[in-house]
Amino acid sequence: MRRLVLGWALVGCVVGALALCGSTRADEPPEPNEPRSAYATVEGGIELGTHEAATFFVTSDTSEGAAVFATLGAFVTSSVNVEAEVGFRKADVSFMITIPSGPHVEQLSIMLNVGYSVPLTEALSFTLGAGAGLDSISVDSASESAFAFQFKGGLDYEIVDTVHIVANYRHMITTADTVGGSFLQVRDVNNSTITVGFGLDF
Repeated sequence: MRRLVLGWALVGCVVGALALCGSTRADEPPEPNEPRSAYATVEGGIELGTHEAATFFVTSDTSEGAAVFATLGAFVTSSVNVEAEVGFRKADVSFMITIPSGPHVEQLSIMLNVGYSVPLTEALSFTLGAGAGLDSISVDSASESAFAFQFKGGLDYEIVDTVHIVANYRHMITTADTVGGSFLQVRDVNNSTITVGFGLDF
């Protein structure tokens, strides 16, 4: 819970800073940003614990974990972008207490996303999108690959012509029902992530 509160507080600070910086550059009404070509982003943040883990005798939710993403994309119009995304998520299974060397859930996802960007100021824009792909889920020694889709929303602030700060929220849903072995199983392998990072146009 503490990491969840800190995560939302971090996003709140980033959003506030971006909005403040954007307002200082909003001397004129927002206009469509100049068309961008290809771009790459790297992000890191937290995964919110939403998996249900169970053994023979106890059921628990996973704790909040870590998430990192790398994205390569391009704008096909001034507002519509298409991107390929690789993501890694890891969360510990907590049965009343979190055991550092105990069981955990890892996910490696490959997604194709489509987004639509709306300029808020000259430098600040909001993007809403969705994607689909594959998610490889590992629960200790057991693993499974499943179809996945996600919804994505975030802010992009242009520091200079080719460098951006990004803050994104993702919610991913997988078709995996139950993953695990005979002792430990994880159900409802869906998750939300909050990340911040940098982007580069080229």
